[in-house]
Amino acid sequence: MQQPDVSPEVLILSNSNDFSTDHVCYQLHRLGASYLRLNRDELDHCEVRLIPTIPQLRVKRDDTAYCVDSSRLKSIYFRAPVFLRDVYQPNIDLLEQLKRTQWASFIRNLTVFEKCKWINSPQATYAAEMKALQLYKANGIGLKVPLTEIANSVPHSLAECNYIAVKTIDAAVVNKDGKQGFIYTNFYEFEELSKCSMREVPSIFQKALVPKVDLRVTIIGDTVYAAEITNSEEDVSGDWRLEMNVNLKYKPVELPQQIASKCKALLRELDLVFGGVDLIMYEGEYYFVEVNPTGEWAWLMPQTAFGIDETIAKLLIEGHGNDK
Repeated sequence: MQQPDVSPEVLILSNSNDFSTDHVCYQLHRLGASYLRLNRDELDHCEVRLIPTIPQLRVKRDDTAYCVDSSRLKSIYFRAPVFLRDVYQPNIDLLEQLKRTQWASFIRNLTVFEKCKWINSPQATYAAEMKALQLYKANGIGLKVPLTEIANSVPHSLAECNYIAVKTIDAAVVNKDGKQGFIYTNFYEFEELSKCSMREVPSIFQKALVPKVDLRVTIIGDTVYAAEITNSEEDVSGDWRLEMNVNLKYKPVELPQQIASKCKALLRELDLVFGGVDLIMYEGEYYFVEVNPTGEWAWLMPQTAFGIDETIAKLLIEGHGNDK
């Protein structure tokens, strides 16, 4: 006798190595939710059929058949990057390039499930990854923003700054000698930087706010988790991500209500339900640095006891469309 299709209420789009998604799946299981996790690096192990006019997604994996139907689906947790930044790396054959582009497009086309809640939708993620748009929106709602220019030469407007922070416009993953590397924020004196030729690659040039206190603010709907980031009880002088695997400490803090409200307003402006907001405390004031619509958060929980995974799971179970 043929078993009926499993019809989940929550769809998860991620990859097999995503630790944050593991946490959310555990909470969904604990809360008794019906969900289907599709890992984009394993999609070619499944049989999939998307019927866009209904819409309906049929998936057969091993001996189990799933039917993701718009009449039952409450929410989608989107943990896949919008940009495929590594498609055109050397030594990737044509089939692999085609697989990466077409499966990524397949995932984006699931936006036909427009009546369910997305955390976050591909369209909103795509727009929110634009650093200039982030800064524009943050400034517009009243968050302080460091003096910033995006250019392919050193801006003279930053000549009076003690230090200048230089960042990539988009997350930059490079391949050297078969190893992947990530380009982080670097700090320079203006005189040192002005001697460099920057014409070949545009960059973000920003007044470096130092000394500083870094804060990561994780927002899920109306819930705000804020953590202060320090190194051995001291402020981190540069890009704190360079020291993530060393001895960073994460301490829960309470944001001023006005700042928390502006951070939530920024996410609404960007049509995001979830976002990892980076702030800096400089000379007694809070400054906006950036927001990551697919930001990591699992590394925060051991030291802070933040219930980020449970908050996301409950919001997915609640559903009710994208009414942020």
